Amino acid sequence: MNILRSALMAVALGSTLALAQTPPPAPPAPPEGGGKRPMMMDCSKAPDADKKARCEERQKVMKEMMEKCKDKAEGDERRKCMREQMQERRQEKAAEKAK
Repeated sequence: MNILRSALMAVALGSTLALAQTPPPAPPAPPEGGGKRPMMMDCSKAPDADKKARCEERQKVMKEMMEKCKDKAEGDERRKCMREQMQERRQEKAAEKAK
C-alpha cells in the first residue's frame, strides 16, 4: 500500500513540475490592419435609403467633431473634447425637436 501511495505521489509531483515549467501559450497575432475597427462604416451597404441617409448624416457629424478635436492629443484630452462635441450635438438636436 505504501509503494502504491509513493508511486502515486511521485506521478502527481512529476506532472505538477512538468506543468509548472511549461511556458504559457503565445498571445494571438493581431489581425491585419492593426486590429482596429474602421471608424466609419460603408453607408453604401445600408439596406434602404432612409438608413443610408442617417448613416451619411452620422458620418458628417462625426467628421465635424473629429475636425474640431484634431489638435487635441490622444487620450483623455481628446476623449473629453469628443464628449463635449457630442453633448453639444445632442443639445442642438433637442432644440430642433422642440421647435
